[in-house]
This record gives sequence, structure tokens and C-alpha cells, in this order.
Amino acid sequence: MEPVLELKNLTKRLGNNNAVDDLSFTVNPGEVFGLLGPNGAGKTTTIRMIVGLISKTKGDVLINGTNMYEDFKKAMSDVGAIVENPEMYKFLSGYQNLLHFARMSQTEISKERINEVVKQVELEESIHKKVKTYSLGMRQRLGVAQAILHRPSLLILDEPTNGLDPQGIRDFRDYLRNLTKEGIAVMVSSHLLSEMQQMCDRVAIIQEGKLINISTIDEFSNEPNEGTLVHFEVDDAEKAQNLLAEQGSKIVKGQLQVMTKKENIPAMNETLVQGGVKIYGITSKNQSLEDKFLQITKAGEK
Repeated sequence: MEPVLELKNLTKRLGNNNAVDDLSFTVNPGEVFGLLGPNGAGKTTTIRMIVGLISKTKGDVLINGTNMYEDFKKAMSDVGAIVENPEMYKFLSGYQNLLHFARMSQTEISKERINEVVKQVELEESIHKKVKTYSLGMRQRLGVAQAILHRPSLLILDEPTNGLDPQGIRDFRDYLRNLTKEGIAVMVSSHLLSEMQQMCDRVAIIQEGKLINISTIDEFSNEPNEGTLVHFEVDDAEKAQNLLAEQGSKIVKGQLQVMTKKENIPAMNETLVQGGVKIYGITSKNQSLEDKFLQITKAGEK
């Protein structure tokens, strides 16, 4: 499968420092790819280079195999993007905004296509109202509609859920999933780790402009060398802690918690039973994306 987006050693030097440093990764058709990093890590700078808003220092950006620095017009014809907040003419209706963007497009966009996109982002009831009456979530959906009018194969979104309420975030996540079913690749930059965990197929973590980890969401959550947090509901937490002292157990809210590998749980359970501890329940929780993100970025700082 040929990647929709490929970065090769992309670098942006600002002053004496590299804001983006030798960055390389790919984004595939039909996936939601997350770009994560602390503030100042280089996420927005990377996106701005990909869409041509700022120049590179070195490296290449390929979109469907086309080097954007060799044929910018062809490469960008396959890209839709919202960098920061979508900008619309608030005194026009949503439909008038889309019609205006359609007229500016290099490819012909029919009114049937506009209606198709409006339905896709579920704005049929509001599309003829002025944008100034739209909620933030509606404006975000209108922005996505505008970005996909020309049928791009790559959609790039920088912090798309900023300011949305929980229902708006969930709806937006569903819209993105519907897009990927059509084969569109979506690249999302965000600081909302819990949402990225539910939204993305793969995530890349960058720090100080460098790629320090790239994995699927399942790999982040189930990496075998990392611990699983196990909670034992017992009748005597102090006794249980003494029995599992070598495993680094601790008492939290009157119950026992241990960070261990999942395969160690049966043996620990047996130790507690043989030690006379009554066990009422055992629950385990893999590392969340947030846990893994903090672990990786702290290691990167060191």
C-alpha cells in the first residue's frame, strides 16, 4: 500500500535550533494518524511545512508519491486542511461559503458534490443559516466540509476539537471515522490524549522536533515490556501487601495495587490465597495513551 503522506528527514531550523529535526514517517490510506507532543514540540511547524505555509530547511514531503517541492500544485490538489480554526465568512450562510470555495477550486465542484458533503457532515438543517449563528461544533463541521469538497486523499487537522463540548468531540470523532471508510487518510494534531486514544489508529510522539516513538494505539496500550496495573479487592490489605512486598505492592484506598506483567497475576493470586487472604475481586488496567505519553516524554527529557 502506497502511503498518502510521506515525510523524509524533514527539518526546519529557526535561529540556532531545529524546531523540526530530521522527521520521517508515513500516513496510510483510510487511517487516522495522530501527532502528539508537548507544547513547543514542533507539531504545528510540521503541519505548516506539509501544507506549504512555511518553507523547509531540508528534507522532503511526498503526497501520493508527488514531491510537493517539485510539483506543489499537483501535491496540494490531494490535500484538505484546517490549521487552527476554520475561517469562514460569517455574514454568509454555510452553503454560500461552500459555494464560494467551490468556485475558487482548481477542480470543478458541482452543486451535487456540495450537497453530498453537507449531508456527510450532517449540516442539512443549518446549511442555509448564516455562519454567525453557528455553534463552534457546527463551524468545525463546516470547515471539514470545505476541506473535503475537492475529494482530497489526505485531510490534515490541527487541534480540531479545541473548545468543543464532550458531545461535539464525540460527533467530530464519528465524522472522521466515516471519512476514513472512504479511504481518506486523516492526520490529527492534538493535546487531548484521551480523545486521541479513541480517535486514532496510530500515533507519533515528537519532542523538541524529533520523532521519539510511533506505534498503533493497541501497541501503546499493550506493550509487553510495560506493566499492567492490577487491583486486588481483599479482606486484609496490610497482610496482602506483606505477602507481595517483593512485587512492589502498595495500598490505595484500602485495597492492594501492584504494577506487574499480566502473566504474573495467577501466581500472585495463589500467594495471597495460600497466605490466608480472602480475594473478592481482581481487575487489571493497561497503560493508557496518557500514561505512555508521559513516560516517553519524561524519558526523552532525560
